[in-house]
Parts: sequence; C-alpha cells; structure tokens
Amino acid sequence: MGSTISQKDGDGSNMTIEAEVKELARSIGVDLVGIPSPCSIHLKDDIAGIEALFSGCRSLIVVAKRLNRDAISSENTKAARHDTLCIY
Repeated sequence: MGSTISQKDGDGSNMTIEAEVKELARSIGVDLVGIPSPCSIHLKDDIAGIEALFSGCRSLIVVAKRLNRDAISSENTKAARHDTLCIY
C-alpha cells in the first residue's frame, strides 16, 4: 500500500511520499484520503477496469469530500451547483 520512499520535508525530518500526499490532500480540505494498491481486495469488483485505465500503476490516490446535503437537495439550483462545483 502506497510508497515507502522517504523524503526530507521542510524541517529536515523524513516523510514518506504517502504521508506527504495525505498531508497535502488534507491541507486543501479533503475529508478522506487513501492510497490503495490497484490490486486491493476493496477494489476487486473493477480490477479489469482499473488495469485498463491505469496500466502499470502501483498505487491509486482516492479522495472524498463531504457535500452539504441542504445545498444539494435545495430547490435553488444555483446553491446546489456551487456546492458540487467546489469539489471538481
């Protein structure tokens, strides 16, 4: 799962690329981030599709962001559109 290559971060301590990616994702507001292998058992239902799209990849970066339920279900389509556009 994820890379274990270490890099020096700003204060000189070692940080894995996986930890760096997760820290960056969280710093920009991502609520959930994971870095599974494309062969992960959690992705077993679509391994063929993953291999077709990302041939030769060793890791995937998966992110999730909470959406405001009230904005999405609002009759005000401008509010709903704004909330969902913020994630793209």
